[in-house]
Amino acid sequence: MENNEVKPGRKKKKIVILVIALFLVCAAGVGGVFAWNALSGKETDQPKEDDGKKPGNHTSNGNGNVLDENGMPSDGSDITVTETAGDIRTLRELLLEDSEIAIELTEDIQITESFLVNGTKKLIGNKTITMELYSAPAQAIFTVQPGSTLILDGATLDGNGIASGVRVSENAGFTSISGKIVYPTPYGVVSAGTSRIKNITIDTTVETGVCAEATGKVYVEGGRILNCFKSGIYIVNGGYARISGDTLVDNCYICVNNFGTCDISNGVLTNAWRYLVANNSTLNIDY
Repeated sequence: MENNEVKPGRKKKKIVILVIALFLVCAAGVGGVFAWNALSGKETDQPKEDDGKKPGNHTSNGNGNVLDENGMPSDGSDITVTETAGDIRTLRELLLEDSEIAIELTEDIQITESFLVNGTKKLIGNKTITMELYSAPAQAIFTVQPGSTLILDGATLDGNGIASGVRVSENAGFTSISGKIVYPTPYGVVSAGTSRIKNITIDTTVETGVCAEATGKVYVEGGRILNCFKSGIYIVNGGYARISGDTLVDNCYICVNNFGTCDISNGVLTNAWRYLVANNSTLNIDY
């Protein structure tokens, strides 16, 4: 006769197997819901990584007058409010505000994309901002929006061989009071607006130290432009540059390469690999 008795040991095994199977089904269901939410763009309860960006669309209206009665961008001497920034998020938010403030850097900062500048911002503090990622051919550490002004006073901008230092848009301003721009590519400062270069060092540029674009005006009144593999100062057709004061342009392939209009009233151009001045347009020298 067949024995249909189930032994206690087998019954326990079946119960354990059943519990495990139910657990796997539930886990698969939860995983499937999570995967569907992720694929369909729905929010999950997983924490988001802080990318340092301020949400929303922040652009300047470009209607501000960035020049004084002498046609120069602000030097920030009338700014009365100072904020501090020691991280990417804080610095980005302050730069995007349509306000007139000084920003004191309290820590060195490494970035992977350009900072946009709105309003009038004076960057102070002897810290370094370094570009760490090549993401676009024309990227710069700072891009000054139309109607806005950036004043550099003390900080070092390290292009790391993959970014320009400062890009100045049309109808925007830039003033350098002190500081450094090192290892920029392709430009230390490239200006479609109005830039005033004073006591600053621009060093080891893959192409050009300071460039005046077709709508740009550049006033180089001092500082040092060193070790540029193409031009120390480059003026595009339609651009303008004035070189004066204790400006030093040293050890560049061409110290001044002019296709626009260039006035030279003072300064030292020396140790050019090819030409001190290569003039292809309007050049006025008055020492």
